[in-house]
Amino acid sequence: MAANIDKEQLIEAIRETDDERILFAIGRLLQVDEDIPEWHKEILEERRIKIEKGEEKFHNWDDIKDEIKKID
Repeated sequence: MAANIDKEQLIEAIRETDDERILFAIGRLLQVDEDIPEWHKEILEERRIKIEKGEEKFHNWDDIKDEIKKID
């Protein structure tokens, strides 16, 4: 289920809340990059650049699984 919400509405809702659990959870989500090893960040950055240049593209996981099944 996809949820559409305006970024400004989300920011305002965060500002208006005083629920420490929600604020802690949001803060934790925003710190996800701290859990990624530096070597992995470098790989992700290289891939992002190649995708922007058109040298690589994203693949649909379901399509890849179907291709693997054909090999067996």
